[in-house]
Amino acid sequence: MSKEFIPKHRGTVTEVLPNAEFRVESDMSYPGDKRPAPLSTQVVRCYSAGKLRQNRIFIAISDRVEFEYPLGSAVGRIIRRLP
Repeated sequence: MSKEFIPKHRGTVTEVLPNAEFRVESDMSYPGDKRPAPLSTQVVRCYSAGKLRQNRIFIAISDRVEFEYPLGSAVGRIIRRLP
C-alpha cells in the first residue's frame, strides 16, 4: 500500500501556543501542490512532529520551518526547522 501524498510547505512561526503547537504563516506552496493558489499568506496551526520532540529541538517565534499540511485537515505538522 502506497503512502498518501502530503504536500509540504515552508513558513514562519508567528505565535507559540501551549502543548508544542504553533501558528505558522505559510510563504508559498511547493510545486505539485494540489491546493488552490492563494495559500501564500495563510496562517496554519501546527504541532511539532515526534522527531523534533524526541531530540528536543527548540522552535521560537520568527523561525523558518517546513511543515506538512494534509488535504482536508485543520492542523499541520512541523517536520523540520530550516536554517
